[in-house]
Amino acid sequence: MSKKGFFARRVTAMACTAALLASSIPLSWVQAIAYDNNPVKIPQFLMTATASSEESSSDTCYASLAIDGDSGTMWHTRWSTSASAPHWISVDLGRNVELTKLTYLPRQDGNSNGYIREYAISVSADGNTYTPIAEGSWESDMTEKEAVFSAPVSARYVRLEAVNASMASCAELNFFAAESVYAPLWDQLDNAYEAIGQAEAGEEIGQYPQEQIDLFQQAIDEAELQAASLPESDEAAIQAAADTLSAAMHAFEESRNMYGRDDLETLLGESQSLLDGTGTGTENGQASEEAKNAFAAAIQEADAVFQDQSANKTQIHSAYEALDSAVAVFQDHIVTDQKSLAGVWELKLGSYSPEDGTLSDTCILPGTLDENKKGNRNTSVNTNHLNRKYTYTGDAVYQKKVFIPENWAGKHVTFLMERTKNTQVWVNGQEQANYNSNDTLGTAQEYVLSGLIPGQENTITVQVRNTDYQVGTNSHMLTEETVTNWNGIIGKIELKAVDPVFIQDVRIYPDIHAKTALAKITLSNTTGQAVNGNLTLQAHSYNHEGDVHTVPQAVQEFSLAADETEKEIEVTYAMGDDVRLWSEFDPSMYEMTVSLDAEGMYSDTFVENFGMREFKTSGTKFTINGTTTFMRGEGNSAVFPLTGYPFMTKEEWLDFFSTAQELGINFFRFHSWTPPEAAFEAADELGIYMQPELYGFGGTPFGDYFNEEAVRILEYLANHPSFVMFAWGNELNTTGSNRDGANALRELCRSVDDTRLYAEGSNNNFWAPSLNEGDDYWTTCKTRANSDPYHTRISFSWVDAASGGALESMQPNTTFTYQHAIEEVDKPLMNHEAGQYQVLPLFDEEIPKYESGVFEARNLQYYRDLMESKGLLHMNEIFSKVSARVSAIGYRADMETALRTPDMAGYQLLSIQDFPGQGTAHVGILDNFMEDKPGGFTKEQYKSFNDSVVVLAQLPKLVLTNSEDLTGTISVVNYGPAALDGVVGQWKLTNGDTVLAEGTLDATDVAQGGVTEIGAFTTSLAGVTEAAKLKLEVSVDSIGSNSYDLWVYPSDLNPTVPSDVLVSTNMDQATLQALENGQKVLFLPEPSLKTIPDSVAVRWTTDYWSKMFHRSDRDAHTMGMYVQNDHPIFRYFPTEYFNDYQWFNLMKGSRAVVLDDAPADLEPLAWNIDHMEWSRKLGSLFEANVGAGKLVVCTFDLLNQMEEYPEAKQLYYSILQYMASDEFQPEAELTPEYLTQTFVEKTNVDPYKTIEAESYAESSGNLRTESGTDESGQPATALGGISSGNWTRYEDVDFGLNGCAKITINDQEITTDENGYFTLNMPLSEGLNKFVFTHKGKTDVYNITRQVQVVKEVSPTGNVTVDGGMRITITATAYKDANVYAVIGGQTIQLTLDETGADGNEYNDSYRLFTGSYTAPASTDKVQEIGNIVVYGEAQGSKNSKTGAYIKVNKRIAVENGTPVRVVATQAETFPSNTLNDLSEPDYFPLPQGALDYTVGSELVYKNENKTYTYYKLASGVRIYRDDITGVSNDAAPGGNAVTGVQVASNSQFTDVVFDTAQQVSYSAKYTGSAFTIDFNYTNSVPQSQALDKNPMFSSLTASSNTKVTLTLNSSGRFLGYRAFYNDNGQLVFRFNNPPGGASGATIVVDPGHGGDDVGALGFLPAYPESEITWEIAQKVADELEDLGANVILLNTQLSSGKYVIQDRVADAKAKNAQVYLSIHCNSSPSNSSAVGTEVYYFNDYSKNLATSLSSSISSALNTTNRGGKFGRYYVTRDPQMVGVLCEVGFLTNEKEYNKLLSDSYQQDVAEAIASTTNKFLKNLGGSSSGGGFSSSGNYGSNSASSGGSSSSGGSSSSGSGSGISLDEDELTLAVGKTATLSASGSGLTWTSDDEDVATVNQNGKVTAVGTGECIITVGNSDGDYADCYDTVTGEGGVEEIELSDESLTLYVGEGYELEAYAYPEDADDTELVFSSSNENVVTVDEDGYLEALKEGRVTITVKNPASGVKATCTVRVREE
Repeated sequence: MSKKGFFARRVTAMACTAALLASSIPLSWVQAIAYDNNPVKIPQFLMTATASSEESSSDTCYASLAIDGDSGTMWHTRWSTSASAPHWISVDLGRNVELTKLTYLPRQDGNSNGYIREYAISVSADGNTYTPIAEGSWESDMTEKEAVFSAPVSARYVRLEAVNASMASCAELNFFAAESVYAPLWDQLDNAYEAIGQAEAGEEIGQYPQEQIDLFQQAIDEAELQAASLPESDEAAIQAAADTLSAAMHAFEESRNMYGRDDLETLLGESQSLLDGTGTGTENGQASEEAKNAFAAAIQEADAVFQDQSANKTQIHSAYEALDSAVAVFQDHIVTDQKSLAGVWELKLGSYSPEDGTLSDTCILPGTLDENKKGNRNTSVNTNHLNRKYTYTGDAVYQKKVFIPENWAGKHVTFLMERTKNTQVWVNGQEQANYNSNDTLGTAQEYVLSGLIPGQENTITVQVRNTDYQVGTNSHMLTEETVTNWNGIIGKIELKAVDPVFIQDVRIYPDIHAKTALAKITLSNTTGQAVNGNLTLQAHSYNHEGDVHTVPQAVQEFSLAADETEKEIEVTYAMGDDVRLWSEFDPSMYEMTVSLDAEGMYSDTFVENFGMREFKTSGTKFTINGTTTFMRGEGNSAVFPLTGYPFMTKEEWLDFFSTAQELGINFFRFHSWTPPEAAFEAADELGIYMQPELYGFGGTPFGDYFNEEAVRILEYLANHPSFVMFAWGNELNTTGSNRDGANALRELCRSVDDTRLYAEGSNNNFWAPSLNEGDDYWTTCKTRANSDPYHTRISFSWVDAASGGALESMQPNTTFTYQHAIEEVDKPLMNHEAGQYQVLPLFDEEIPKYESGVFEARNLQYYRDLMESKGLLHMNEIFSKVSARVSAIGYRADMETALRTPDMAGYQLLSIQDFPGQGTAHVGILDNFMEDKPGGFTKEQYKSFNDSVVVLAQLPKLVLTNSEDLTGTISVVNYGPAALDGVVGQWKLTNGDTVLAEGTLDATDVAQGGVTEIGAFTTSLAGVTEAAKLKLEVSVDSIGSNSYDLWVYPSDLNPTVPSDVLVSTNMDQATLQALENGQKVLFLPEPSLKTIPDSVAVRWTTDYWSKMFHRSDRDAHTMGMYVQNDHPIFRYFPTEYFNDYQWFNLMKGSRAVVLDDAPADLEPLAWNIDHMEWSRKLGSLFEANVGAGKLVVCTFDLLNQMEEYPEAKQLYYSILQYMASDEFQPEAELTPEYLTQTFVEKTNVDPYKTIEAESYAESSGNLRTESGTDESGQPATALGGISSGNWTRYEDVDFGLNGCAKITINDQEITTDENGYFTLNMPLSEGLNKFVFTHKGKTDVYNITRQVQVVKEVSPTGNVTVDGGMRITITATAYKDANVYAVIGGQTIQLTLDETGADGNEYNDSYRLFTGSYTAPASTDKVQEIGNIVVYGEAQGSKNSKTGAYIKVNKRIAVENGTPVRVVATQAETFPSNTLNDLSEPDYFPLPQGALDYTVGSELVYKNENKTYTYYKLASGVRIYRDDITGVSNDAAPGGNAVTGVQVASNSQFTDVVFDTAQQVSYSAKYTGSAFTIDFNYTNSVPQSQALDKNPMFSSLTASSNTKVTLTLNSSGRFLGYRAFYNDNGQLVFRFNNPPGGASGATIVVDPGHGGDDVGALGFLPAYPESEITWEIAQKVADELEDLGANVILLNTQLSSGKYVIQDRVADAKAKNAQVYLSIHCNSSPSNSSAVGTEVYYFNDYSKNLATSLSSSISSALNTTNRGGKFGRYYVTRDPQMVGVLCEVGFLTNEKEYNKLLSDSYQQDVAEAIASTTNKFLKNLGGSSSGGGFSSSGNYGSNSASSGGSSSSGGSSSSGSGSGISLDEDELTLAVGKTATLSASGSGLTWTSDDEDVATVNQNGKVTAVGTGECIITVGNSDGDYADCYDTVTGEGGVEEIELSDESLTLYVGEGYELEAYAYPEDADDTELVFSSSNENVVTVDEDGYLEALKEGRVTITVKNPASGVKATCTVRVREE
């Protein structure tokens, strides 16, 4: 039933009911006859629902969805913003009903959020007054619950409330009434809903014709109408309606597709044949007499139905199904040694229980729950990947009854599951514990069964758990991005019985040189007796042409002792001289049969296939049997779009691999997964090379499981010759000591199998790649960090390489290679994940392909619908073809570049298939289904340049003029089976069918295994007189041909502008006037944001990977360009319908206009294809009529490119020729208004009439005058967007980017740049402000008068009620030089400038915060009315006042009269009780939910602006929000409490201190630096003191004063925050974060300040606000921390709209159990542009050390002032659960600092400083070393620990505790043997080194470098104060300093410069210097320091000595001439 149809019927039902209510007929829906009768379910469509709240923002979880009949939807209380308890849902049944029960179905998506555990049910007649009728509790699981009422209850409204819950949810609510006259109809409706809900349309058996489904739905609709409209009195009509629906349902069931008479006849024949062919007995192939008789009876029964000619179709169908089931039972009873258990299994979702018995559901295995449509129906839409139709995570139980033959008695029986997840197995209820592995993911799981009873049916039970893996779920073995985290068993499921002496395994290792095969045969003996016998080996060849090679048999004797249950026998098997070798060219295979004969009693046979091959390395190449080969591969990511799991049959893989071979692919790397054995069987037969991987994806996953799984895979797949390489995963972290684990695993694998090659992973240490010298080969996308010349693929995201890679940055050619990048590599190197060119999906072709599988392409549907909503869906087909072709051009470039690189060993495309996840990455050559993409290259075309032997042309240019010669060389890439002698190359250049030139090269011998140049050619292009696309074909007769497109343009072309055409570059009045006058205009705007604000930069290739790499500016993520090539505007510019290389330069310098608001019929002639994330209409060339004129808009930078690029001149010429012709007839219409809105006029003369001469009062909100004059008396008009609204809202004046010779403000000259551009954001001075602008000899003067409002804001306001003696803080925002005072109750209180509260910040205006305090008089027996606070201010001759709060003092109330209360907030913030303000204080601690206390006095009310805060004082001495507490009965009041016990338990993440307390009393808590003290209120006793040995946090627990417990820290300052809560057992738990010992393993939140609608502060240039800069820095911080091993949560603040509020940010951090919270911000001081520096804020004392150290390290990285660590009350720093800091990195309002903050290199330096400092801070705290899980006393129920979710990283520190110590240096770099002396403040100092193998320090602070590495030098005192210096020791004789010839430079575009660098000391061992540029698009630098300025901008040149890490920088600014 569709949702739309459901609601439509509900509206109809409500309308009918309303009509009846309006009539005179009495209506009673339900009349109870007898409560004992069966209750009847009330149809939901009659109901409506409301709720306390519902989520409608983050998701659609309306109350109505709880009564929609769909368990896949749900109601959920609001979570996008806070929803207050109580949480309830109320259902209106329409009229009074006699209710007997309700049922509640919890949400079915596997998430337990909102499960209703404790419930209360109430009813109402009017919806206002409710009466409770039931309460209770339900189990916390997904099963349906019910609440049965003790007696029928008459009600119309029913409310279900979740008691004591923070949220609530519900999938379905149903209500049941006592017996009713409506019961027949309601029951039939219920049955009908179930029937149609399960019906599927289709032609298969069991499905229904769609028209029958529609007819049945109509019948249901009619029945619903009757149910809603028939009165209770018309019982006959109700029964008639029920009968009608019953008849319709019967007809519907009859329409189901069923087995027919012919089907039954066929099955009868097959069954009889099976019966007749099966003998009677107990031998193999026989069955018992009993089984045969039962089967014969089943046949006879089915035949009786068949013979009955009157049998209807349902009877025939039922007979077929019964017989089919009987066949399965009989086949199970046929005796065999091996039984397949494929078929129907019983099913239970949940865990196994011995009491389960027969399970209630069934499924088909092999298969998954998804395929069986079991689990949670998934209705969500995730645009990042395909959406599963069903999901399930947890335990699933599969059970099957299996007949075990009698002859299995005494045999060894195994149960094999080829591929599954974590399992447990039971036989007849007995758990099986003998298995090879029950958690292997890449090999078969095999159990040895016991407890079987031969001769009868046995029950096999399997529990599969698809969670609790020992590897990360981002691996492609498990990820939801592709393969899904399915639950089930796939592949073979078999029972096998063998004699007790048997062959367990055979592994065969070839030696092609000795022509032998070493067979390692594992024998097993379970007899307990000594056994002797023989093994016979026999092999023969297959899978090749020619004669079969039969190898002579070999016989090997063996003996097994009685205690030898397992023994490996090695047999060296001679293969003979005729042995056939396996390779990609001849994949000859052998089948070996090993037969066992022991004692004449036991026999067994084992058959294995294998290949004779040797796969090795030779220098930088791979070899197969000594022949050099080249890996042309892909990184397979397990994309199986119909099943969600891999192919399990050889036939499927043969088809898959064959398709890949048609593209020229010969190698598969399996990205972080290992495919099933069937894949290797197919690869063996086709000659495919295979590299499976272990399951690492990021991080450092090495450990026991990885080691064990690696050995399992090596042994399981040992006999497959295609298995040639093995690696540990993708992009792992193997830096430093992490590499030890990788190395150990490699050596383990070599010890098991030395016939394969091993590497630690693919693209490990991505940001800082390093070759593991112990590996056999290397896979990487770069050989050095952050350096384009060392890239090994040609395409990158903008995030990974600012250039976008070589393909986006170099001129089109076919000569580029990776030789420079790999010249120092001495092992085979393959590039990593090349390609990644996106293709726009062809939505309506692809989406239906998923219908028959486990996915729905809701991601594609979303983007399709978006494209349709933008009016572009009609372009989908051509756009898809364009992007497919542009993608193919990129793929060809990738492949050829790798192939022509002489020392390259291979390439790895990311995938030849699309990748359906990670943002929906449609980057494949083929789609997800391995099918071609229309528009791309054909498979034949790919093979022409991508094969073992191909002909390539090396062409330095692809775009030429006819004054040039075409020159090139021809090479043969030969990785075929042999050398090629006497190769003759040919070349031919054609223009269409005309041959322009051709030639034949001299014969050349081509060696095998490399690239051989076979000749060069040159030909003149002078004969090409018109622009033309030429084709160059190169060929070798014995190999084939390859072709290249070239574009040639006439060099003497001089375009002239036709007389009737105006060429304009500015949308000024002259241009608009020309159009108005009917002229033709070619508009060539400057392609910049300044000129075209709503435009995007374009990418020549298609966008990289997916939206996950998109930049916040949404620039340069286009998908190619559609060219209307048959349009006459291109008559003289040859082009296809897609952008090819001739468009490269045109597109690179252009921007596309966003044309979303243009008329629909305006279709660009050069139409840039937007990414599907946005689907904007983008155009770079379009035409339109404008009034009487005609317009062509071209955003290619033609005028500036024409001299350099002939294609630009040619396009310009073609456009002009078209505009001069009669064909220039645009169809679309544009208005002048649209043009002026789209294109910003460039103004050069008198641009400064932007400010009115006017005065205004800030307090009035209006301008006093709206017009003004300049000094000459001429009117001056306010332009530039300055209006009264923003004048009065802001005090700052904004000036735009316009050139100006000179500007002064109040006689102060303002700095402009060399172009006269300036931006200024400043406050007006009080009084007259004089602005003088000078430009081109003209001066304009403008005057603005500012009147000062002295006092702007006062706090508190409203009505404030306090207790006697309380201190009220009074604050006023007033003019900075004002005299400010307050008057209240006859007292005058002077307010002073609050330097502490402001904490030294610069201000955004001329106003400051002034504070003072008023102490209320003592309380009396009456309320005292004090009166209003009035604040006065005087400044600049002005005076004003502002009235604040009205103050009342509560009457005196004794403490003992207070009300007992309980805390209801999860964490209730507390405040000082003797003050009244809303300022948090670090010494005041949150109280947990459940804490008991008393109130003292009346409510305290404090109002600040528009916020009102209401508090109570508590008797324990704190103030608390009123809404955070609730009253309790006196019985629950606290008093006389005893803390009877304490347990301290730790795991790797937390230390829990758990107090057994009689009452849940309040307490105070305090951190002192060395200890943490808890003081219990209302308590008489606490546990005794105790030592805490080996605790990772505390050394002791000390009791004192009967109320206090002090936990002494192991080390002062070693504290990372805590959380306190009362657990489900009533125990008070203090959960402390254990220090992780560094960033590795730490959970760190990185919070980019602002975001979404909140852009933060504006900078010196407002184009890049704070939010964009903090996002860039935060991403880099996260990357750095991840590289350090941290678990990073990078908060996504990049919202398209709205805000990520700080409360949600902190809540998200807490939910992830964050230990450190890093908030990244930038400072701003518009009134003081000279303000610079870094400052970092903290709130809690234990965050101070990190704040201080970060301020130091960030300021050093930014080369600015260290303003220090400062106390601040920022919300994000206040939560005690984690260390929190807010980093103000630098000032945006300072030009120099702003430019630094925009610089990628400075951002990187800042990020490295933050990460390094956080890491060192955490390292200094030390690591935890607890003994594992929590103790049994720490059973904390629902509040137990949970580890956090996402991933990224962290770290540093330099001073601690007080900190009363400071060091003169916080970092040192020394060479071995060198010394340095540190000095520190303070006395009684002690110096230590944390690694004396690196450096030692004496007690005078002298540091001596001992060995290379890093260490921390710490100086401390007895008070716990300390400071750190981080010492890096380089090799002896290392570089200590680099000196540059220049620290800053200014160059002009095109200029070169030699930057000289000198390393000191000059005799250092390694003085290598490496130069790099922060932006090679602006300045390039070669290895010798030669700089070349390319375009305007600013870069940093870094010179570094790699050995020591010492570096120096030079800032280079590039200007236009």
